[in-house]
Amino acid sequence: MMTDGTAKVAAPKPASGLQLRQIMDGVVNQGRILVADLHKVLKNAQVHARDNEAFLRPLAGLAKTLQALRALQDPIVIRLVDEYLFIGEHRLRVDITGHLSFQYVIEVLKRWQLGTLALNAPLTETQLIALVDLLL
Repeated sequence: MMTDGTAKVAAPKPASGLQLRQIMDGVVNQGRILVADLHKVLKNAQVHARDNEAFLRPLAGLAKTLQALRALQDPIVIRLVDEYLFIGEHRLRVDITGHLSFQYVIEVLKRWQLGTLALNAPLTETQLIALVDLLL
């Protein structure tokens, strides 16, 4: 079937309440994973060379988490408010398994007096390593 290009395209439907809730839950879950991955990478960076597989493997996991989070929320904005971490406007609630990671990341952000860390574009491996080095 041929058209003359004047056919109207239906406007995208707004997300339903359920879809918005699923996106929010995804952001929060990926945010928790991000905190755990960041903790792991920062700890490994203290003892391993940047070309060591023990550093590069967790770094790849962090990059994958950032990519998954970016699919849900772009840009990625990590905020520290008092003793709480947020991804965008979503508070990340800590559970017992993530407590150590959360505390460590909060301490790092406080040490550098970072209230907000915004990742406005995807990071290359080299840029991600530079970010990790800056946070150490």
